[in-house]
Amino acid sequence: MPSAVYARRSGISYKHLLRLRRGEVDPGRRVMMALTDTASAMLSRPVYMVELFELTTADEAIYQALMERATK
Repeated sequence: MPSAVYARRSGISYKHLLRLRRGEVDPGRRVMMALTDTASAMLSRPVYMVELFELTTADEAIYQALMERATK
């Protein structure tokens, strides 16, 4: 997917997306959610956060709790 379109649809700047991709900055949870939701919409399939990011232990626990809540 084109990076500029992906950034715009996610609500972040293209420059910020490039910094994320180069590993110059770490995304916050809100940005991670926005990028994951946008990827799902653009690809017309579920995309999971763990497909896009290496999660910390704390983020992984939060992600798992959200996934469990969503499947109930």
